[in-house]
Amino acid sequence: RDLEIRGAGSLMGAEQHGNLSSVGFDLFTQMLGQAVAEARGDATDDLAQSEVNINLPADFYLAEEYLPEVDRRVLVYRKLACAMELAEVDALQHECEESFGSLPQAACNLFDRTRIRIRAQRLGVSSVSIASGRIIFQGLKCSRELTLKLKEQRALVYPKTEKVAYPLRRDEAGAVAQALSVLELAGGDDDPEE
Repeated sequence: RDLEIRGAGSLMGAEQHGNLSSVGFDLFTQMLGQAVAEARGDATDDLAQSEVNINLPADFYLAEEYLPEVDRRVLVYRKLACAMELAEVDALQHECEESFGSLPQAACNLFDRTRIRIRAQRLGVSSVSIASGRIIFQGLKCSRELTLKLKEQRALVYPKTEKVAYPLRRDEAGAVAQALSVLELAGGDDDPEE
């Protein structure tokens, strides 16, 4: 209701303000979910599972021009924040595309960010970020086979610290799509419900 009265502003864009800017989207949605659950009297144990810190240079939002109804936008954000299965994300994206047309790039990034979170959680990855022209995956355990595949793609693999530094290619898909492809390669694309 507060969003309706004051407006959402640039909630997911580059010009984030206030609490969201300070803590980031993932932690903000987790804190918001916990507050809502506490207000309802629900248990918050499900929300305490390991969160993945995703810090990639891209916009992650649903534009007002794409989805004009504030309530529907907030509902989509909420469903994405709560999604635990890849099939849920795929179904929600399909529903949006059926109702509103092809997703703009920022919305594609938003859906892919959720896929990254789900796949990373399954693989035990604690963070996905950019540093020195590489996508850094912290907590990614690599089998011998995966290590060889990643090294073929010029990635640096550090088995002792469970860190992978994957080269960010500027001429290909954006950082979000590249991070997602690495997690798919690592085996985070298997959805047990499918």
